[in-house]
Amino acid sequence: MGYGWVFPHDNYSSVGIGGVLKHFSHPRKKMLKFLNSYNIRENYKLKGHQIPGGGFKRKVTNPRTILTGDAAGFVDVFAGEGLAYAIRSGQLAVITINECLKNNDNNYNLKMYDQLCENEFGNDLKCSLFFTRLLHSFPGIFFNIMLKNKEVIDKYLDIPANNCTYKKYVLWLFLRIPKFLIFNPKRLIKDN
Repeated sequence: MGYGWVFPHDNYSSVGIGGVLKHFSHPRKKMLKFLNSYNIRENYKLKGHQIPGGGFKRKVTNPRTILTGDAAGFVDVFAGEGLAYAIRSGQLAVITINECLKNNDNNYNLKMYDQLCENEFGNDLKCSLFFTRLLHSFPGIFFNIMLKNKEVIDKYLDIPANNCTYKKYVLWLFLRIPKFLIFNPKRLIKDN
């Protein structure tokens, strides 16, 4: 229910783990185990925090603040990706701030930020949350489908390439699930 990474740099490595909080108890212990599995024993400081995901679950503006990126919950829950949403929400924040300054009107234009973000990627973030919850509800079925069918992974990769939305992907996948279950039942029985 998560993933880890090791990105080597010249003098250090960026190492981390991530997962869905509901299924990710004792993250410090899991991080130490992950470090040990890669024989990383140098001096390091463990730092971590929760990253909200799935879109608007909190108020993202007030008269003096606009939240963007991870702070606003603009994170693709399935992939853990948030950089594209951080960049775009930052651009939308600049547009909003510019309008506020130009019109000397904080409240109306700050609401415009919420609407701009919702229109740009709100639905996609909700669909990524739905997709993630679905996968985690039936991990054996969905991960087997994804891992054993190249077309499913290839189509999924259209999402970060901005060639497909989660909504279109989930619909595309749902239409093919019967085919995967009918033609490959033995491969999909194993769950967890």
